[in-house]
Amino acid sequence: MHTPTSLTVCTVLAALASCITTSWAQDAPAIKDSTILRSTVSCPDCPERNCYKCTLGHEKTLRASTGGLAWVRFLVGFKLPVPVSDATKCTVQFPAFVRPNPFSVNVTVARALSSDWGEDTVDGENAPESGDIFTSMLLEPYQNMQAMDITAACKGAQANGEFSIYVGTQSDMWYDEYAIPVPHGYVVTNPGDAEAVVSSIGAPSVLKSQILAGGRGKGKMSSDGKGGIRIVATPEQAFQNASRMLGHYLTTQQTPPSGLLVRKLYIYKAVDVEQEFYVSLTFDRERYSPVILISDQGGVNIESNQDKLHKFWFNLSEGITAETLAGIQKQLSFTDKEMPTIASIIRQLIKLFEERDAILLELNPLVRTPEGSFVCLDAKFDFDNAAQFRQPEIFSKEERMPGFEDEYEAQKHGLVYIRLNGHIGNIVNGAGLAMATNDLINLHGGKCANFLDIGGKATTETLLKAFEILSRDQQVRGIFVNIFGGMCIPA
Repeated sequence: MHTPTSLTVCTVLAALASCITTSWAQDAPAIKDSTILRSTVSCPDCPERNCYKCTLGHEKTLRASTGGLAWVRFLVGFKLPVPVSDATKCTVQFPAFVRPNPFSVNVTVARALSSDWGEDTVDGENAPESGDIFTSMLLEPYQNMQAMDITAACKGAQANGEFSIYVGTQSDMWYDEYAIPVPHGYVVTNPGDAEAVVSSIGAPSVLKSQILAGGRGKGKMSSDGKGGIRIVATPEQAFQNASRMLGHYLTTQQTPPSGLLVRKLYIYKAVDVEQEFYVSLTFDRERYSPVILISDQGGVNIESNQDKLHKFWFNLSEGITAETLAGIQKQLSFTDKEMPTIASIIRQLIKLFEERDAILLELNPLVRTPEGSFVCLDAKFDFDNAAQFRQPEIFSKEERMPGFEDEYEAQKHGLVYIRLNGHIGNIVNGAGLAMATNDLINLHGGKCANFLDIGGKATTETLLKAFEILSRDQQVRGIFVNIFGGMCIPA
């Protein structure tokens, strides 16, 4: 018995931010047209803290702050009244926006062709990309970039002080392989960053609480009783609402009564919605077949519209057939113009489902905009824990819920442990025997404190770890051991 690994919306959608699309690369301007986004150079000791208006005295330090949101490529420009070579130190600071997926950062230097720092260009098409990389780093998920020392790059610039630092990032995520359109979004961890993001991407914007539970829109925050998904019209509203969401508990139908702590928000520009759809792939265990579930009643009320949910079974070896696509078009009334997009999305989901050992892929809602395009606004992906050895990239992104440390520790030692509400602990080898043991204890009036399967290759070490985990549970009054000796490895 394996509990599937779920990726949160921030990991799916924002990992879907390349999602499964290459929107970062598509949104970026051509290198030769790259624009400086509110770049500044500041010195703490200068009048008005602006190095444009004083010399490089004091610390002889330049600090460039990139205020924009061009994650794929942007320019940091300097034009100073004295030669840059006089600087003893030069650093570049990045905004405190948390990226949900790892990416590499490369820095090169190029000659500036314009003194207009709002519309700068660089020497030659793709000049920075063809230049020597000054420095490179890999930024891990959910980490902000620290100030980067580029003193050597500064000193290699033109003597008159006019130059540009080119900072290029490249996502090497496997999500790029699966082209499903999603809004370009950002993950933030404090109200100030929420305000800055909305100020940059524009309003109205959507703020989504990032917890491992559904029903967030209809849930209630402990701070003000409002939902965990909100639309804001101004950066100030973003700050106010983020203050009432971050650091507070969100209670939904899928959370414990006390709710779950909101530590992150996912923010994206609001999308005009003409109609919401529900699309998912999973396994039908009764038919031993993968199945597509699709409905024209997507959104928060899908559970109450089961009669609107259409099922289409398919064979993984054949993929989606023309006959199945025709059935989907007929049931959902998609136009001939829309069907190529719908077919592409379904094919990419099937590819992801098969190649990444998924057991559930859910897009809800997949929306149609007034312009006729389709965009995925929310998603839930579950992957088979038994395939962890084949999918290290996926499981490295697993979002771990606070309060389940024992379950995660057990998993590291090959144990399947699920805490329950009873007082009789049990240690069993084999999922079937473990379930039967739990059933018999409950049948005779007992209440199990856990499900714990030590597997078919239990050793002395794994058995000791099982006892250690159960002994930490204060509600356990006794431990029932049901071990079939033939399935153990002798010490």
